Amino acid sequence: MKTSFVFFLTLLSFNIFSEQYLCKLIVSPTHSEDITLYETHLFERNGDYFKNIEDDQEKEPFKLIRETERYILLNRMTSIIMIEKNKLEIGRYWIGVPQPYKPDFGSCRIKYD
Repeated sequence: MKTSFVFFLTLLSFNIFSEQYLCKLIVSPTHSEDITLYETHLFERNGDYFKNIEDDQEKEPFKLIRETERYILLNRMTSIIMIEKNKLEIGRYWIGVPQPYKPDFGSCRIKYD
């Protein structure tokens, strides 16, 4: 019985650390001559960090700064990512960017290997 419980906990912890979100961000134009862009991001949990692959290119990872049952909050330099875990929505906010800046929003899905 003890062995089964330890095995179950091992599987549970492995599942938490392999958490992945595949997200599509819509980057709205900030000027009249701009066009709407779409970015695909894969966020993969690795302890207190989330590996980030943006449009098939690996980028610097995001640091996990807060997590609740409802959301995950990530930070990398001046970029803040918020993933709403229940609705599977994403928002990207920039710190210190002048107006007419608007946050980027999109949707996610949980990726299973």
